Amino acid sequence: MPRSQFGHIQKLAKGKYRAHWQEGNKKRSRRCSSYKEATETLARMRIHQGSSDFNINYNEYYQATIVPGFKVLSKRTKYESEYAWRNLQPMIGNLKVAKTTWRTVQNTLDTFPSYARQEKALKLWRKMLNFAVKDEILRVNPVTLGITLKKPKHIVKELYTKEELVDVLHKVDGTDFALPILLECCCGLRHEEFCGLNNKDFNYDHDGWIIITIERALTEVQGKKVLKETKTETSNRVVVLHKDFLPYLLRNNKSMKNKRYIKEYRAPGSYRACWSRYCKNNDIRYVPFGHMRSVYATLCSEGGCLDSVVSKSMGHSGATVKERNYQSATMKALMLNAELFANYIGFCDEITV
Repeated sequence: MPRSQFGHIQKLAKGKYRAHWQEGNKKRSRRCSSYKEATETLARMRIHQGSSDFNINYNEYYQATIVPGFKVLSKRTKYESEYAWRNLQPMIGNLKVAKTTWRTVQNTLDTFPSYARQEKALKLWRKMLNFAVKDEILRVNPVTLGITLKKPKHIVKELYTKEELVDVLHKVDGTDFALPILLECCCGLRHEEFCGLNNKDFNYDHDGWIIITIERALTEVQGKKVLKETKTETSNRVVVLHKDFLPYLLRNNKSMKNKRYIKEYRAPGSYRACWSRYCKNNDIRYVPFGHMRSVYATLCSEGGCLDSVVSKSMGHSGATVKERNYQSATMKALMLNAELFANYIGFCDEITV
């Protein structure tokens, strides 16, 4: 937090911070174990030094509790919080936090036209109300009493069968779509993870097996490309592509170079914008990039791959208890998974003829 607002945070060492603030004529400080804890400490101190905790409104509370934490958030998460607040602020900005009830939250969210807007607003509101409970402004968070949202729009995913996938891979061979479809449909990468790949992420020194390291993702925030960490901690992983796909990969890997600047990465939206038109012009059934990971998961299941290994390969946080206890996704297991997948779809047989 800038010194001019209320206080400031000093970084002492890794995982060690000190929050400093002014209390009357005295300087106060407190040691914290994370930057988030330090910002929360300053927020609480700022609120307690106001005229009265029970008179603070949401405009003031948002600035005191949410804004200081923007420094440690990704640009996309910050943008989503700001977007949610722009929708909430006209309705609750001048409302006193202490006057918030379950009915207040439900009636406000009922005015939103879609489930997506309701969900984003509720997520931000819940966060502010959790602070209010900690600051003893409220005894209980009204959101925990059960808020009813509109039903989300049910999306039926369009998926390729194994025969269609083989046909699509051959039809896009030599185009800009070959590599994303290969890695997303045959390795389970998210589209943003593919867009964040660099040439150095590919390792060919395993007797022809391709080992790909996933450690970043490329997203777009307000039309600008942003290179960030993967979705979750478990999304940082390695994936294995069967060695029979190597000729296909090398033919279509020309665009994958060592990228040093953000402008060298191709935005996820540029693939999506062209893919629908390409499918229409080349007699390909359209499946959006957002569904291609599901193609991989479905074909793995049909091919007899172990669920726990597939889950690990896709970067999920966990599978069932049985799978967690009895099967670890070692490199050997990942290679077995890749071989089962390649043999099942039959693409390796066609390419090696």
